[in-house]
Amino acid sequence: MRDNSAAGTYSARVLGKRTAYSSKSRSYYIKVAPWGPKTGENEISIRKSGFDRIKVDDEIKISLKDGSLGIPWFIIQIKKI
Repeated sequence: MRDNSAAGTYSARVLGKRTAYSSKSRSYYIKVAPWGPKTGENEISIRKSGFDRIKVDDEIKISLKDGSLGIPWFIIQIKKI
């Protein structure tokens, strides 16, 4: 199913970064300030390539969609200044 919902676009500031290690893999997270429907700080799991490019205090753009099955999803972009 295709998600044809309109995207809500929000900005959020990156508050921190962390790497989580397991015996078989690494996971990368950024902590962001409240945005859109998120009323508190939250962590977003991202790919290593994005993790390496994003710095603390960067502004990111978040595009939130409703999801075709009613499960919201979003993508992030580093804002270009």
